[in-house]
Amino acid sequence: MSSHTFSFSYLCVLTIFTFFQYSLSAENQTNIQCIGYERTALLEFKNDLVDGANRLVSWNSSNEDCCKWYGITCNNQTGQVSEMHLPGPDDMANFDTPEASIQRFRGTLNPSLQNLSSLSIIDLSYNNFSSNSIPSWIASLKSLVSLNLAFCELSGLVPAGLMNMGSLATLDLNNNQLTGIETAGNSSTENICNLVEINLSWNKFDKKSLLEVLTSLFECESSKLESLSFASSGLSGSIPESLGNLSSLQTLELGNNLLSGPIPDSIGRLSSLLSMNLPDNSISGPLPDSLGRLSSLEELDLSNNEINGSLPRSIGQLTKLTTLNIEHNLLTGVVTEDHFANLTSLVTLRAEANMLTLEVSTDNWEPPFQLTILSLNRWNIGPKFPFWLQNQKNIFILYLASTGISDNIPDWFWDTFSSLRYLNISDNNFSSVSVNDFFCSETDAEQKQVIYMNLGNTNLSGVLPDCWTNWEFLNILNFQNNNLSGKIPKTLANLSSLESLDMHNNKLSGQLPENLMNSKSLQIVDLSENEFTGGLPIPSGENASILKLLSLRLNKLTGKIPNEICRLDSIQILDLADNNLSGIMPNCFNNFSAMTGKVDKDQIVDLASNEFMGSAWLQTKGRINGYSSILGLLTFLDISGNNLSGLIPSEITQLVELRMLNLSSNRLTGNIPEKIGNMAILESLDLSSNQLDGTIPSTMSSLSFLNWLNVSYNNLTGRIPSSTQLQSFQDSSFIGNKLCGPPLNLTCRAVGVSDGGEKGNGGSDGPDWGLIASILIGFVVGFWVIVAPLISSKLWRTKYFEILYKVWCKFCDLKKKKSSFT
Repeated sequence: MSSHTFSFSYLCVLTIFTFFQYSLSAENQTNIQCIGYERTALLEFKNDLVDGANRLVSWNSSNEDCCKWYGITCNNQTGQVSEMHLPGPDDMANFDTPEASIQRFRGTLNPSLQNLSSLSIIDLSYNNFSSNSIPSWIASLKSLVSLNLAFCELSGLVPAGLMNMGSLATLDLNNNQLTGIETAGNSSTENICNLVEINLSWNKFDKKSLLEVLTSLFECESSKLESLSFASSGLSGSIPESLGNLSSLQTLELGNNLLSGPIPDSIGRLSSLLSMNLPDNSISGPLPDSLGRLSSLEELDLSNNEINGSLPRSIGQLTKLTTLNIEHNLLTGVVTEDHFANLTSLVTLRAEANMLTLEVSTDNWEPPFQLTILSLNRWNIGPKFPFWLQNQKNIFILYLASTGISDNIPDWFWDTFSSLRYLNISDNNFSSVSVNDFFCSETDAEQKQVIYMNLGNTNLSGVLPDCWTNWEFLNILNFQNNNLSGKIPKTLANLSSLESLDMHNNKLSGQLPENLMNSKSLQIVDLSENEFTGGLPIPSGENASILKLLSLRLNKLTGKIPNEICRLDSIQILDLADNNLSGIMPNCFNNFSAMTGKVDKDQIVDLASNEFMGSAWLQTKGRINGYSSILGLLTFLDISGNNLSGLIPSEITQLVELRMLNLSSNRLTGNIPEKIGNMAILESLDLSSNQLDGTIPSTMSSLSFLNWLNVSYNNLTGRIPSSTQLQSFQDSSFIGNKLCGPPLNLTCRAVGVSDGGEKGNGGSDGPDWGLIASILIGFVVGFWVIVAPLISSKLWRTKYFEILYKVWCKFCDLKKKKSSFT
């Protein structure tokens, strides 16, 4: 009994002692502060930084515990600084704003951090150390495990010592101006094999090969590297065979470089690889069968290369593959069910713009996957609409354009694709499709979620139904090059989210809906090449329009161009050509802010929350051209082929940002506006087939960007102004007038000689009376300055004749000497 009592007492004492010791230890840990010399090192580091936002206000000598300073973490046991987290703002959308700029540190990186012997993490990303290189002293930080200097605008070479630090596992230097990695010389580089992550994307390793940049890495016998990123860094050359030595690699990012040659067969040895992204290079050759051995692969992106040959069947063995992107290559051949046999995890399949044919052995084939994105544009799939899509109920992007389908759209389409957001089945043959059933089925009256729909060039016919209230999310609608007839339904014109409406080249008729001009969302409206009648719809209301492109070319519109059209102050492309419009030109075109330079233009017309670029087909410089990637920079005004009369308003010369102007084939009279030279960036000018008279203004010679000019078949007279641009055009640009001078072979008449047809024109062919008067005045003044003193002064006469006599004598002596010499 006593032994039990003793044991219990001993246990109580031991417990109390342990608790007391823990309490002392916890108290000591709480009281641990940073080491003095490390505090000093941090203050020296701060002194070389420019801290515009005063983010380091807590870093001061009066606050002795640097472990509590902003961005600093210390070891709980020793009090030594272990981590430094001082990133700048990483909101890329506002990266260059003044507010973000002031938050970013500038200055230099002081080497005082070498005194922080336990520093394991440095994160100074998203700051501004422009014109600085990466300091070599960082390599002396023996405890450093992670270094992040991304988005710091650093330049120069990566120090060789940085790639050979025994402790460093993560190196992130992406989005800088780095040009290479220093050579290590005779020193060992074996420690590079310890690196786990290297990110050098978005730098400037211009035309260096991957093997040249990371030679030592590819020589590792046992590399620990799991992530290698060199996207958008200007790398060239081929992918080295030794890439297969990186056995631990999980992520490979080499997109948007200049890589060429084939993908090496050794790639199949990377059994741990999860993601391989090599898009936007010049990789060629066939795909290796060894791709099928990448048993862990989840993401494969080989898009926008020059890969040829057939698609290897081994792709079908990648059971974990979720994303396959091989679009825009040169692949050929037949794809069967075997290529998809075990792709049970596949969610995204992007393979458009190849020359592949899909052949399935049975209509009842059920793919092993459930896709959300399917893009097979320009494959050969038809003529039947693919029945196997019926079980793909999760698709929200479906692109089957130019696939040779000539069939009806199945009645299960909207039941199956109830989640569809983006649809492109253009350039097929759906002539038997009932537009009323497809868009307004009575059995499917649910609200559609579609944002983008392209059924252009599909031989659709019939009258568009008026049932578009179920399409309220629609941003982009393309029905171009079909046989649709009837009026534009009011419910379609009233869609509040519609940003782009392209229905050109159909058989639509009736009057244009007025609300097209008053939409708060529409940016692009192309209704050209139809049979619309009546007048132009008049914009109303005080709300500013955001319409950037309006094309009503080749219709049957009549009446005047209303002054209210100038309320479209955001318009950049206005095409009213080839109608029956009459009256005079409005003198308010200078209200078009984008054409006058009052507002800045974006290169791209963004649609559907930046998902798509706006596009259009326009007749420019005498031919039809397509525009998309630079549509936002184009400024274009075409009202040719109408019955407009009167003068060209002088206000049109205020459109100093206009690039293309076409007023041809009207009945315009009067002179070409004298200030047309103010339109400095004008590239195309067509004033042909009007009744313009007078001379070509001399200011036109200053149009240095002009590369298309036509003023033929008017009543213009006089000399063609001299300039490099104007004299470079063909005679056909000026024929049908009374013009002369280069580039025409007709020489202008001499000064003072002109026929009756050229009198009073003020051209350069009449007498230059100013020059004649100057000559006469000069003669009279010069004569009397010499003669008047000789008449009035005897002394002047005597001196004058003495000088003449001496000159004569010298001349005679010179002549005698010359005669005696000969």
